[in-house]
Amino acid sequence: MACVQSFPPKSAKECRKIIEFVDKTNPIISMMIEFEVLTGLRYSDYSKLKLSDLMINGQIREEITVVQTKPFSKRVSSGMKEKTARELSKVVVYINEQCRNVIDEIMFINNWDAQKDKSKLLFESSRKEGSPYTIQYINQLLKKAAFALQLTYPLSTHSFRKMFATFYIKNGAAIHQVRDALGQSSLQATDHYLRTFISENKQFATKISF
Repeated sequence: MACVQSFPPKSAKECRKIIEFVDKTNPIISMMIEFEVLTGLRYSDYSKLKLSDLMINGQIREEITVVQTKPFSKRVSSGMKEKTARELSKVVVYINEQCRNVIDEIMFINNWDAQKDKSKLLFESSRKEGSPYTIQYINQLLKKAAFALQLTYPLSTHSFRKMFATFYIKNGAAIHQVRDALGQSSLQATDHYLRTFISENKQFATKISF
């Protein structure tokens, strides 16, 4: 399936407005979005996370290791052995305080117990037990949010992975650190990825006036 074109929110304030708009329709989806901004994981990866992936001894882990679906599939389809592909497709995700709060809130809303409900999907759909909300449904909500908030760019779930990368850059991360955080294969891949939504020329074009 082709990836929906998307851009990250232009600021943390705008990102929060989007999340608040979605929250009025579906609080779980709003927390999915917040989780993606905080972790940089793709929908294909965070939608599969179970409570047990995030908990240890009844507590939320400080970090988790995720085998990314997209690069794993691409490596296997190109002929790489599954064991090697799995190792190369791993990314370490750090769980900060805000991310912990999201997980705690999800557990509270669902009235989950860390031990009894550990097999539950973190973002389980209220429409279908044992399944996540579909990416189509989430993107429909985001399309409504973009229209209601009069955004001048398209939104999709991937907008918030890009927002994660933007925060990394604004916080002073070097490109190799962004690469590692996104779990990408090379600096070239990361550079190309960043150029899809960060333009060095925009700062000059916006200053033209006569």
